[in-house]
Amino acid sequence: MNDGFKINYILPRKSYHVCVGLHKSGTTWVNSYIHKKYRKIGMTMPPNNRYTELFGNNDDDYFYNVSIHDRIKFLEHCRQLNLEVNIKHHLPEVMEIWPWFKEFYKDNDVLVLKRRNLYNHILSHHFHFCLKQYLPSYEGSTGLMALRHEKVKENQRGLDTLKANILKYQAQFKFNEIHFESFCKCIRFIEEEIMPTMRPQALWVEDLTHEWLCKRFNVEMKQSQVLPYKIKYDLYFPKDELDKLKAATQDILDKEFKYYGYK
Repeated sequence: MNDGFKINYILPRKSYHVCVGLHKSGTTWVNSYIHKKYRKIGMTMPPNNRYTELFGNNDDDYFYNVSIHDRIKFLEHCRQLNLEVNIKHHLPEVMEIWPWFKEFYKDNDVLVLKRRNLYNHILSHHFHFCLKQYLPSYEGSTGLMALRHEKVKENQRGLDTLKANILKYQAQFKFNEIHFESFCKCIRFIEEEIMPTMRPQALWVEDLTHEWLCKRFNVEMKQSQVLPYKIKYDLYFPKDELDKLKAATQDILDKEFKYYGYK
C-alpha cells in the first residue's frame, strides 16, 4: 500500500451492528437480518454458522485451525480497509477475548440477546450439549452436524433423521452440573461485565418479531428462513433428570437471576 493511500470511513461505526449472546439465544435468527444489512455496508461471510461464528471452537467450524490471534488480526486488517465484518459472538468465547473485544467494538452498535424464560434456555442449551457428546462432528453438507442444526430447521425430514440418529447413537440426555455452572457463569458475565461496560442494547428474544427486526436494521426481507427449532426438548430427558434441571434453574433464579429480569 502506498504511503499516501488512506481509506476513510463511509459510515460511522455505530452503523455496524454486533450481535452477542449465549448459544440458543436467537443469535442465528437475529444475525440473519444483520447479515442482510451488511451486504450493503460491510463484508459478509457465507450465511452459515460455520463461517459467521468466527471465534467458534467446534472442530467443524471453518476457522477451527486458525489461531485466535490470526482471527483477531483478520478483523483488524479488514477494518483498516474500511470493511466491518459481520460475525456473531457467543459466550463463553467472548470471555476469552474480552479485553480485545470491548476495545475493538466500543463504538459499534452492540446488541445482547437474552431469553427471559431461563428454564427454556437452559433446557435447549442442555439438549444440544448432550447431543454433541454422542453424534459425530460435521462430515459435509449431509453430515450429522448439519442435520443437528441447519437441516432440522428446514423440513420435517431433517427432524425425523435427527430423531433416528439419536436412537442410532443412543444419545443420553442428563443434567450436567458442570455445564449448568458454565451456563450460569456466562449469564453473570453478560450482566456484570458486558452490560455495565459496553452499555449495549439488551433484547429479550421473546419480544422480537420479524417486523421489528426489519425496522431495527433497516432491511427489507421475507420472513427469515432461520426458524426456531421444532423439537420438544423435554421429551428426551428422563423425568428425574428434568427435575434436577428444574430445581437447579429455580434455585439460581431465586438467588440471582430474577433481579436481572429473567423468569
